[in-house]
This record gives sequence, structure tokens and C-alpha cells, in this order.
Amino acid sequence: ALPALVADRSARLALDLCAAPGSKTLGLLERMCEHRSSEDVGIVVANEVHPGRAAALRDRARRHPLVAERLLVTCGDAAKFPSLQ
Repeated sequence: ALPALVADRSARLALDLCAAPGSKTLGLLERMCEHRSSEDVGIVVANEVHPGRAAALRDRARRHPLVAERLLVTCGDAAKFPSLQ
């Protein structure tokens, strides 16, 4: 499976469908936080199909509290992920 990363034009919402181990997810969140006030920063939904890898991503994000509050980790098959439309 190819990693999928989708972000809206304002970069306030991003969806990473193959998120573990989290480098691109956390990097994106850090960039989103750099130039915005805390109220203006968006969120990233990070999906990982493997429960252990999703838990590892969650634990890794917890070491970055400013970033972690803007991250939602889900665990499921990306082919069945709900549409954003």
C-alpha cells in the first residue's frame, strides 16, 4: 500500500492514512504549529491499520505535548476510512 497524505488548502486539516511510525505525521504537525497561533493550528488525523503500530505512534506523539493535542490517531483499514466529503 502506498502512503496517503491529504491536506486541505489552508493546511488546517490533514489525513495520513498510513501513519506509523509517525515521522511525516509529526513533522507536518510541527510545521503547522510553527507559524500559527495556538487557536489557528489545525489537526491531523493519523490512521494506521496495525494496532501495535498505532499505539506506538500515539506514544511517540505524547512525548511532544504541543503537537499531540492536535493529533487524532485511528486504527483501521484505510480502504474503509470514511470519506472527507
